[in-house]
Amino acid sequence: MTESALTTIAIGASVVSGMLDSVGFVYATKAFKDGKVMLNELAFSVGSFAIGLAVYYLSAKFFSETGGNSPMIQSLIWYISTVVGISVLSGEFWQWPLPQKAVSLIVVAGLGWLLSQRG
Repeated sequence: MTESALTTIAIGASVVSGMLDSVGFVYATKAFKDGKVMLNELAFSVGSFAIGLAVYYLSAKFFSETGGNSPMIQSLIWYISTVVGISVLSGEFWQWPLPQKAVSLIVVAGLGWLLSQRG
């Protein structure tokens, strides 16, 4: 497999891992309601985290095969995906005032810039 294909798979797996973890975070907050454990939400959260972790390790495997095994790059991709996923999945992003949306997009762009400088 070419280095370009390995890099694409590694980045894609990091994004998928972050999105799965964002689902886990969102459902973790729904797992406890009125002093009771909501088993479906808890199971969905745990399952999302478990699959997200497995995909994260898959990402690490492909990054290592490219020779660019950088935990910082992998973590930045995961972090951006997770934060974007949480804000969108929870619906909170759409309720934010325009200045907060603008700042959040600037922060994500800044993280993307850092990633491009380290890539």
